[in-house]
Amino acid sequence: MAIRAGDQDLAETADAAASSRPSAKVILAGHSHLTALTVNHVKHPPALRKRDNLHVLEGTWPRDEAYWRALADNAAGADLVIIWGGNEHNVGYFFQAAFAFDFLSNKVKRLIPSFQIVSQSRIKRRFNEIDLDELNGVLAMLNERGPSSVTLLGTPPPKKDNEALRKLLAQEPYFCDWAAQLGQSIEDIKITDPHVRLKMWFLLQDMIAEIAHRHGARFIPVPRELQDEDGFLLEQYWHPDVTHANAAYGAIVLKQALEDVAA
Repeated sequence: MAIRAGDQDLAETADAAASSRPSAKVILAGHSHLTALTVNHVKHPPALRKRDNLHVLEGTWPRDEAYWRALADNAAGADLVIIWGGNEHNVGYFFQAAFAFDFLSNKVKRLIPSFQIVSQSRIKRRFNEIDLDELNGVLAMLNERGPSSVTLLGTPPPKKDNEALRKLLAQEPYFCDWAAQLGQSIEDIKITDPHVRLKMWFLLQDMIAEIAHRHGARFIPVPRELQDEDGFLLEQYWHPDVTHANAAYGAIVLKQALEDVAA
């Protein structure tokens, strides 16, 4: 999946968040959705970029074990704000690759009767395999280093309009390669129904929150103001790719996160 830097450098990010900036050291870290909050340069080995008390842990893409070890090495006494994953539902199910499926959800009542109904546990197993099992290990490692606090942020909701997403696929090597492996073109391949993708996103947020609480961490959900009435990401907060949000989204999320950390 394409990863693009946000529109704000760290100085602008820190200045924009000045009213809520806590007095303690804050480290922002995470996967590709971190780029909505601030520019994240490729660094090998991982390194902290800082302005005042706000730090960003930079490293190579995709994140590797060295990145999370570097976060642990800097964790003592710091408030850690982490964006973990957020594309598990896209990695596993963005394309309707095998068959049309739906599942029961207490967040989205719509059910498509012509689709095959699968269990939530099946989807949860897939999310755990992708990277949520790893999250458990990372949080356990961080807690051993004595951070002041650990906060996990909710990740951007899915984008509703399948045909608008299809127009963006040509610039997405990950999805182009996936479609080619399935022997289909990006013009014709079926994209999973938006409401099924939304259900999977809600399920993912619940799983991340559960893991956070299991390790004594805070979970901050996506602010409701960034979502439409169903829960999809409002179009004004779309980054021009299939999965990511833009810097306007990131500024709102970061401000709330820093306010909660400082409270």
